[in-house]
Amino acid sequence: MSDIPQKRCIGPCGQLLPATTEFFRRVRDRLRSSCKECERAYDHGRIRSPEAKERRRQQQKNWDRRREEQKRAYGRAYSKAQRLSQYDLTHEEYQALLEQQGYVCAICKKAETIRLKSGEPRALAIDHCHKTGKVRGLLCQACNTALGLLEDDIERIQMLLAYLQAS
Repeated sequence: MSDIPQKRCIGPCGQLLPATTEFFRRVRDRLRSSCKECERAYDHGRIRSPEAKERRRQQQKNWDRRREEQKRAYGRAYSKAQRLSQYDLTHEEYQALLEQQGYVCAICKKAETIRLKSGEPRALAIDHCHKTGKVRGLLCQACNTALGLLEDDIERIQMLLAYLQAS
């Protein structure tokens, strides 16, 4: 009789095998209860079956969707708070300025036309003096971009106005 202890597999085969790593996988300091062949067959059915693959794909899609929703919600709240703190404005002060302007752009007197992916209108941009940092008002994307490209230069704006009136 051999000196190697025997171990019975609790898997479908139920064989009495030598208790060695040749037949059983090691987990921490012990050998597993199922032989390698039974584990391989179990894993193959559990992991590689079309149903298992589809289930994992759905779980991943659901996780990805929830994660994206969380990131969007956090991102909107964070970016809005960051934007307000950049100009030393509280949410209440921003809302008061928005109400004072009638929820429209301070220059063109129109509501913001650009929409976010969610379908809601983009928040009006906070216009400020680059020298003093003082907030001047809230602008739509188009007016804010135009003012930025003209570099807040009054002479340049007057030349643009003269050019438009001449044509």
